[in-house]
Amino acid sequence: MHARPPRPGHPRLLAVALLCLAGAAQAHDTWFEDQPASGPAARVLVLGTGDQFPRRESAIGMEFLRVHGCRAAGAAPLPLTLLRYTDTGTLFSTPPAAAGGTSCWAETTTFDLDLPADKVAGYLDEVRATPAQRAAWAALQARGLPWKERYSKHARIELPGAAGAAIDAVAPALPSGMALELVPDAAASQVRVGDMLGFQLLRDGVPLPAFELQLRSDRSRFGVWLRTDERGRVQVRAPAPGAWLLRGIDLRLSATEPDRWESRFVSLAFSVAPRLPAP
Repeated sequence: MHARPPRPGHPRLLAVALLCLAGAAQAHDTWFEDQPASGPAARVLVLGTGDQFPRRESAIGMEFLRVHGCRAAGAAPLPLTLLRYTDTGTLFSTPPAAAGGTSCWAETTTFDLDLPADKVAGYLDEVRATPAQRAAWAALQARGLPWKERYSKHARIELPGAAGAAIDAVAPALPSGMALELVPDAAASQVRVGDMLGFQLLRDGVPLPAFELQLRSDRSRFGVWLRTDERGRVQVRAPAPGAWLLRGIDLRLSATEPDRWESRFVSLAFSVAPRLPAP
């Protein structure tokens, strides 16, 4: 039986909303975590937000999700099914994983944020702001204008399916249609240490070139920065077993609202298994 979502005006709902707003000021990411349970149909995903992967700090109310879904290899997308809330995450059940794996995703609605001027420098460092972005903020400051931002979160996870299928023997992964997303080259059944992985970053369905992405492990506080090529692609060799997150923040001045910033946070979670011993 599904837990009832917080009602409008409920203190817990308010707390979740405030945590989500506060998170952007510290460049908090939002990501999925896979929590396999017994049986192929009992897979559970947790969606949460935190200041540093893999530590989650807050859940996201279902009412804040603009789109969400899962697609097993060769099947049509299906919506995520809400199970319950915890203090640090929103739990969903997923369709059974197919032989080639399953992709799941969620995009939040937009939120407005007024960031104190003394917090902006750290935020710009966190998002790897370009000289042009820093110059734009300096120009706003010179006019006495505050930092106003509208942001949204875009999270995706790749779930391994039945063991045994090779990476080059499965169908390509498909875009979900989110406004910003990382799409892997293939819906592989299992990624193993040493496998070469490719990803493409799409903004409104169009490749986003020269974009800074960070690859983070659940076993280290430090990440590796990658830069997309002219096709919005990056490649990396799976470095070590564990849970991994590829993440980034697309920050730009609004094209429709003068002097307001717009940001889209993107994350792609996937797991890496140990390399099989040589026969």
